Amino acid sequence: MVLICIGNYYANAAELFFVETNFSIERIDTPQLFSAVDSPIVKTDSLTYHIKFSKDSLDVPVSYNADDSIITDVKNRKILLFNNSLVKYDDITLNAYFIEMDWKENTVSAWGFYDSATLKTKGLPEFTQGENNYEADKITFNFKTKRAKVLNVFSQEDEGFIHSEVVKRNADNSYYAKDNKYTTCSYKDHPDFYISSSKMQVVPDKVIVSGPAHLVIEDVPTPLFVPFAIFPLHKSRASGILLPEFGQRADLGFGLTNGGYYFALGNYYDLQLRGDIYSRGSWKLNAITSYSKRYKFNGSLNVSFSRTRNYFLEFNQVSKENDFFVTWIYNQDSHSNPKRRFSASVNAGSSSFNKTYAYNANEYLSTSFKSSISYMRTINSKMGYAINMGHDQNINTHLVAIKLPAFNFSVSRISPFKRKASSGLPKWYEKIGFSYSLNAENKVEQYDSLLFRPATLEKFSNGLRHTIPISTSFNLFKYINISPSATFNQVIYLQSIRKSWDTSINEVTIDTIKGFETGYDYNTSVSMSTRIYGIKNFKHGKLKAIRHVMSPSVGVSYHPDFGDAHYGTFKPVQYDSLGHTQLYSIFERSPFGGTTNGKFGGINFGLANQLELKVFSKKDTINNVKKVKLLDNLSLTSNYNLAVDTFQLGYFNLNASTTLFDKINLRYSSVFDPYMVNESGRRINSFRLHYENKLAKLQSTSISAGATFHSKSKRSTKNYNPEEGSADEFEMINNNPMAYADFNIPWNFSVNYILSLRKNFVNAQDTNIYTQTLNVNFDFNLTEKWKISGQSGYDFKRKDFSYTTLEIMRDLHCWQMTISWIPFGTRQGYFLNLHVKSTVLQDLKLVKRSSGWGSY
Repeated sequence: MVLICIGNYYANAAELFFVETNFSIERIDTPQLFSAVDSPIVKTDSLTYHIKFSKDSLDVPVSYNADDSIITDVKNRKILLFNNSLVKYDDITLNAYFIEMDWKENTVSAWGFYDSATLKTKGLPEFTQGENNYEADKITFNFKTKRAKVLNVFSQEDEGFIHSEVVKRNADNSYYAKDNKYTTCSYKDHPDFYISSSKMQVVPDKVIVSGPAHLVIEDVPTPLFVPFAIFPLHKSRASGILLPEFGQRADLGFGLTNGGYYFALGNYYDLQLRGDIYSRGSWKLNAITSYSKRYKFNGSLNVSFSRTRNYFLEFNQVSKENDFFVTWIYNQDSHSNPKRRFSASVNAGSSSFNKTYAYNANEYLSTSFKSSISYMRTINSKMGYAINMGHDQNINTHLVAIKLPAFNFSVSRISPFKRKASSGLPKWYEKIGFSYSLNAENKVEQYDSLLFRPATLEKFSNGLRHTIPISTSFNLFKYINISPSATFNQVIYLQSIRKSWDTSINEVTIDTIKGFETGYDYNTSVSMSTRIYGIKNFKHGKLKAIRHVMSPSVGVSYHPDFGDAHYGTFKPVQYDSLGHTQLYSIFERSPFGGTTNGKFGGINFGLANQLELKVFSKKDTINNVKKVKLLDNLSLTSNYNLAVDTFQLGYFNLNASTTLFDKINLRYSSVFDPYMVNESGRRINSFRLHYENKLAKLQSTSISAGATFHSKSKRSTKNYNPEEGSADEFEMINNNPMAYADFNIPWNFSVNYILSLRKNFVNAQDTNIYTQTLNVNFDFNLTEKWKISGQSGYDFKRKDFSYTTLEIMRDLHCWQMTISWIPFGTRQGYFLNLHVKSTVLQDLKLVKRSSGWGSY
């Protein structure tokens, strides 16, 4: 039989044709070709023939192709496809080397080709329906019943992978499987671990139910056995157990830490309940909730409570101490509302909490906690306000300062003389502008043990401050910049202090006086600055040029003595039994302080220098030169006060900085005093140059050097590719890079050295008080799978090591192991962490650092 055909392949149980729904062909000269009695083609007129369909025909066309050949067996009603074969039916796609379609049984079968040269099977079947994908040795699918039988199948469900010997698939995509391996390891042939079960039922996106199952690690069966297992499948996050870390500390004993349960409460927030328990009776509980909504907000809340039990062997005593700590972070996305913004960063708790339970070096060594909660509102392009609440807690002095609340209203710079429609360069008076700010605070300082007592409310102090700066700038003789400015400040308080000498106890007593008080100050200044360039070019050699840039500046400023009696903000008080007196500000304990004491009318001057080279470079193919900075900055500043009779010349400040080889940062700063001191260490109004033939004497200095060295990353892009994981996972990784150890960077090393020296006059002689420390941070890949990281330091004055931590990480592909160790000190101890990694971390070769030890 010969047919002239167009369209997609369509089949029924009776015949085999290529058809189209409204299909017509031209008349053929051999009329008996269509005259068979059983033929489904019926002639209706002289030009058009219509095709009748069988009742058991498929409801959707089947399309197919192959790279090599297609064989149609009409007699047996089969079609054979060879080499890179493809069959599409509805939402089903089947790829394989061999595909056989049997229209008698309405089935399609697919299998691969064994290559004797490579001893491997290529072109194994891959079955895809919607979001479900399977790889197998052989697949047989029935078009009518939409059931399938699959041999040696590999499929992915959520973040898990299932290896099954035989699978029978139902029409609703659920299936029954025999001889199964369930794992989260992405290795197809030999997973690092799996749960072995002889029987299993899978309902996609809902649940996996298995019969008796046991855990196998590296193909070695373990005694961990369960009579049945249920694995929920969710596209979103799921609740589950958080495995603890095991470790030991010298002060608390053996312990299990960071174990608990994770609650997936919704799409935008979750909850973790974690806990620590130690063999010597100490324990800690954490409740951690994280929340995030894209383009809206993100943050977290961490509430901790602990009870620490310490045993003192020398006294045979046991002490119990309760501590707490609260950390709250809220960040509003700038896209959510450009005119309103709310943010929070809260760190508050017991002074001893971090000393006992913080493993992050920055948290453990910190001596203060700071918090801020703010709401900002932009009224228009010029005005806006902010409401803040904050706290500052010093764990050494146990003092807590709280602002509740603080208000700020500001008006940005306004230029009243600027033309609305200007042309050409602006006139000098058009640059005159002013701004305004109003600050109000309600503040209290109290010891943490007394903070929540009623008496604390009486210690609140409040006040208000106005600030109006006015300034302009213009050029003189084209190259000299002139910048005049003036600033007015006013403070208003509802309380002030009075000091008096109490002869009964020989001490100064302080009384708080309620009532309205105000004070003000102002200052004016004019500064001049310019730049002078010096360039020396060389025609021969690799050195092409030297450039020296000098930036001199001179300023004149003035403010009167607001400590004078007629201003009323400074008063004298006796401070010793000999009757000596000194001035004090009645606003000493107020939120914004007082006015300026002492008259100043003088000159500020300074000189800054920059030095750089131009050298020959092969890398620059255009100019063949490279710029090398020798000095980023070398500056000297001081002042001369014309408004006073003594100590007119100020201290000399010398600062320098440079970067060597684009790696090593050097910083230097010093303060020099031009005046002499007497036998008791007090400055006297005599220049050192007149007595010792020296311009000045060093008072303090500091030198620091820091460098960071690291190898090139094996990853081609800076940020992680979002195609390898969900957007939420990559947002978390990119926002918290220090929370992960990156095996793509073979090594990283940073070092920081600080030396500081301060002169102090003790027992009629100069005494040098200095500090000298060296700190290092490092991590390196010991092998492709092992990484070691840590931090340490050395205090040369105390001759002792600073807080030292060491972390050893092993990338086990789908597992990760972390050993954290503090080798010495009061926190001496170790912790071991072993848990399964998510698929995205496997792909990116990242290892999440131990949650209890933070990042270094």
